[in-house]
Amino acid sequence: MTFEGFDNPNEYGFTRIPHDWIDVFREVDNLAELKILFYVARHTWGFGEIDQWKKITIKEFMEGRNNLDYGTGLSRQSVLDGIARAVEHGYLLCKKDERDKARIKKYYKLKVRGV
Repeated sequence: MTFEGFDNPNEYGFTRIPHDWIDVFREVDNLAELKILFYVARHTWGFGEIDQWKKITIKEFMEGRNNLDYGTGLSRQSVLDGIARAVEHGYLLCKKDERDKARIKKYYKLKVRGV
């Protein structure tokens, strides 16, 4: 498959990324962590939901959500490792809904100053 180019952001949806995002990535040395952060950004910031928690399953991180995307392409273990690293570094926030122990739900958002 030959890459034909990105869609024109003036004609198609896009996710705004702050300049300090690029500065932070200097510290990220793991591809899984980087993919997780971009995936969460797309499903939060990409929909204008800067401070919204988004429920994302491990399978969605791997394979995509509701025909919106193709996921990260990472294995299950890489997704788990990427999430753990992003949380450990403080870039990603995670909360759990454990009311139903058989179906624990996890919600994610990027850490944003002043929100």
